[in-house]
Amino acid sequence: MPYPTPRAYKRLTPDYAELIPVDEWEAGVSVGLYSVDTGSGYWVRNGMQSNEDAHSTPQDDATHVAWYSK
Repeated sequence: MPYPTPRAYKRLTPDYAELIPVDEWEAGVSVGLYSVDTGSGYWVRNGMQSNEDAHSTPQDDATHVAWYSK
């Protein structure tokens, strides 16, 4: 069985993104605070952002979410 490809974190997270720890992100999603209707989020590790949408991909090795409110 092939191993999954590690997530690529290639973009520096901009200062204007709200950086949210994954546990807070998950709690906020569960109560509707963070949804596709309120903004978009991307996985972050070590200050670098992936191109993967936090709403539609698993957390894997990310530590934060870069959140962009609408």
